[in-house]
Amino acid sequence: MQTTVDKKDDQKKKAPSGRAFPFFIADAVYLILVYGWFFRMHPTGLAFEQMAAPESLYPLPRFFFLHMIHLFKNHTEAYFLVNLFLLYGCMVLVLILTRLLTRGPWWLGSVAAVLFMANPLKTASVFSLGGIGWLLPGFLGLAVLVVYAFCRSDEKQRCSWLPLPFYLLVSLAAPSTIPLFAVILLMEYICFPRQQFSRSRQALYITLVGVALLFLSGQVLSPEALSLKNMFAPLILFLNPIAFLPRTLSFFQAYPLFGYGLVTGLILFLGLLIRRCDEPSVRFAFLSIFAVRLSQGHTSIDLVTLENSAWLLIPEALLGIVIAGGFLYMSKLPRWRSSVLRFSTLLCCAAMLCQGWVNMQWYRGGQAVSRFMESAQSVAQEHPDEILGLFPDITYVGFVPWHLSKTISADTCFGKALPFTSLYSSSSTAPLQLEIECYSPEKASLRISSYEEAEELIFRPFSRQWWHERITPPPPPVIGIRAEHRPFPRHRIPFP
Repeated sequence: MQTTVDKKDDQKKKAPSGRAFPFFIADAVYLILVYGWFFRMHPTGLAFEQMAAPESLYPLPRFFFLHMIHLFKNHTEAYFLVNLFLLYGCMVLVLILTRLLTRGPWWLGSVAAVLFMANPLKTASVFSLGGIGWLLPGFLGLAVLVVYAFCRSDEKQRCSWLPLPFYLLVSLAAPSTIPLFAVILLMEYICFPRQQFSRSRQALYITLVGVALLFLSGQVLSPEALSLKNMFAPLILFLNPIAFLPRTLSFFQAYPLFGYGLVTGLILFLGLLIRRCDEPSVRFAFLSIFAVRLSQGHTSIDLVTLENSAWLLIPEALLGIVIAGGFLYMSKLPRWRSSVLRFSTLLCCAAMLCQGWVNMQWYRGGQAVSRFMESAQSVAQEHPDEILGLFPDITYVGFVPWHLSKTISADTCFGKALPFTSLYSSSSTAPLQLEIECYSPEKASLRISSYEEAEELIFRPFSRQWWHERITPPPPPVIGIRAEHRPFPRHRIPFP
């Protein structure tokens, strides 16, 4: 009789009582508060690039995106709603996965879901018309982890056969989820120890299938796929999700030993901290952040412009689980028990405010792209059958992808392609400082706060010049170009 009571008590400890529905509603409210204000935002140039080349997406996202273009046309609100729906689905899966792995209260899952939702690294997947190319693989990948965790937590083992075929189907539809076999293997040996759960062979079968798929899909054989820099260096963005300044990268390029020492010290610190934290979910999620990046070096992620950072969607979800598991550990300590709820609330509020600021930058970028497209159409009507000059062709302003040339280079639902020549392409630090000095068929010059100029400034830290540049930033340099083989177009698209 005592044994039965102990088993019931253990089950209660593993699955605390509580209702999940209020947290699902609360997460939906948080999502609307952060993103609902930008419902009618004009898309940036990245969206036009996706519409012109949908073949760059994986098979399943491409299928849905092509149907979305056919149904929605130029109604950007519809694309935005689909992205929000998928993002909310990811939040629900993160909430459930956190509950299954930590076996803690539901509010911990809500914390992980909010931190995932308010991570600026995946902003491009929300505000791009083709955001389904990132969100759908992320949703399916999280679904694979939830299915495996649920089947392993089920004492009756009613669906123990499901994880392998589900993983196989998702991997074929979205090959970026293939490395999840390593995450499942970590989950099996860390979150479901032999002392409490019978060992399952599903993790072994999934690992064998996953390794085979890595070679069959060609991911391992693609250039830079196993590059340690491309695989793991982008994870440093978790410390600064609003991107690094070009000057910061130039500093680490000038003093690489300082960067290596800083990274090594950070890894050792986090390792000691996680070792001290007696929560299997924390160890699992932390190691899985690295495991899910295996063989993904073929997709380079820019630390300054955050290009391709939306591919870090599943690592962002795992980071939320790491933090939620840390709060669970703190709640078990008498010294911190009363402060856990306050700390978690403050962290979620700070993350949502940061995401709101990032959303505002994207909104301003969309407005600038809208003005540019109107100006381009106006000039094209005034001078039909003439090639127009695009000077300058802005690609990024901060971390917002303007891609001005992409907005008029192909026929889309938003307008027809225009004849133009891009004379000078540049990315700019935020805020954009741009002034056209002169433009003629022979020469053109401008002042712009470009990344190229900032990257050339290798400086000594804390020197007199270093302090002077921070107190009184120098004006943007003048960049001039001259026509060589043939003159520039007579008419330039007026922007800004």
